[in-house]
Amino acid sequence: MKSQRIFVIIGSMAIVLLVVLALVLPRVLTDQSTTSTIETTTVRRGTLTASVSATGALGPAREAQLAFSTTGSLVKLDVKAGDSVRAGQIVAALDTRELELQLAQAEAGLAAAQARLDQLQSPASADVTAAQASVASAEAALAQLKDPNPNDVLIAKTDVEKAAAAVARAQAEYDRIGGASNPFIAMTPQSLALQSATLDYQKAQAVFNARFNPTETQLKQAQAAVEQARAQLARLTNPSPNDIRSAQANADQARAARDLAKTRLDYAIIKAPFDGVVTRVDVDWGSTVTAGRAVVWIADISEYRVKLNIDETDIAKIRVGQEATINLSAYPGVTIPARVSDVASNATLVQGVVNYVVSVSLNPQQPVPLKLGMTADANLLIANRENVLIVSNRAIRAAGNNRYVTLRKDDQTTQEIPVKTGMANDLETEIVSGLTEGQVVIISLLQANPLNSGFGAPRR
Repeated sequence: MKSQRIFVIIGSMAIVLLVVLALVLPRVLTDQSTTSTIETTTVRRGTLTASVSATGALGPAREAQLAFSTTGSLVKLDVKAGDSVRAGQIVAALDTRELELQLAQAEAGLAAAQARLDQLQSPASADVTAAQASVASAEAALAQLKDPNPNDVLIAKTDVEKAAAAVARAQAEYDRIGGASNPFIAMTPQSLALQSATLDYQKAQAVFNARFNPTETQLKQAQAAVEQARAQLARLTNPSPNDIRSAQANADQARAARDLAKTRLDYAIIKAPFDGVVTRVDVDWGSTVTAGRAVVWIADISEYRVKLNIDETDIAKIRVGQEATINLSAYPGVTIPARVSDVASNATLVQGVVNYVVSVSLNPQQPVPLKLGMTADANLLIANRENVLIVSNRAIRAAGNNRYVTLRKDDQTTQEIPVKTGMANDLETEIVSGLTEGQVVIISLLQANPLNSGFGAPRR
């Protein structure tokens, strides 16, 4: 009986407690759920910048892959990766001994052909003088044959007569000692004197006949000598067009042969096309290298460049000379100044999106060591406004073409006012009119719910 009474009392108390909870708990939950926190920001004056961001890799100003244009055995390799080279420096070469010999022969042939052409076009004065002298000599000899000088004839005739008199005296002496009947006549001085006098006479007569009594053959030979000398002089002073064309063709052919030999020699030598650094060498000394195979890579690091793909919606804002900043993943917190150096005129498709390649250049002299291939985040400054009123984009509400902010006047009062905006970036907007520096505007209203307090209040 007693236990039943206890159960009744406990049940009554439970019923009363449930009624109280049903009446009080909803009001408590409602009051707690409506507790709110207001997030605000202050209108400030400062510098607002707008930029376009993109990511690329640090590259050289220019680079080249060098290859031989002919096949051969590598006999010279003077560089390795990391070496600096100058423009025109030989970095590698094939065996060129046979090619050098061919070039020397071709140059000798060109020198001879060019000398012949120069002689035809501008003969040396000494050669012309010699040819003129030959003509004069040949003409004088012909004239002497046709119309000899009387004095010369008299002298030559006198020489013949003196020689004939000498022969007569020698003959008389020869006959006085018996002449041919003397068995020992051949051994006598008289016989020798007669022979000598006879030879002198024959010589004098021959000279006389040759100079003053020429044969038809002698006249023809003298005339031919004159014509030959004149032709030689004419070739020197007035060469024929055919001779000049022929000499020019020979010189051109010799020059082409020289150039071909030189080109073949150049094909076997690799020279640095510009000042730079060797970034890779892919060949061993003594190996056989085929034509066209890249063996040495050179990069010009007089400046570094980052190539960026810029969306077509932003490309109109980019121009050469525009300032930029570079942040390298390898050096967090380091900002490097740069400048736009090139904007592509033709678009490229990147995963179906129209982009334009923009190159950004930066000086290699930086507080941190730069290396090719480093990931680079670039920000291209497209606008900059100084000493303007700035507010967070989150504080601005758009309604059609109008913009509004909610101004906090005190802890209990707010006011929505229209504003005129100017330039904006991803985070902030310039306020042209409607606000003053130091005013507080509401960004958002945060609702604090105790049931969710362990996870933070949701942001509206």
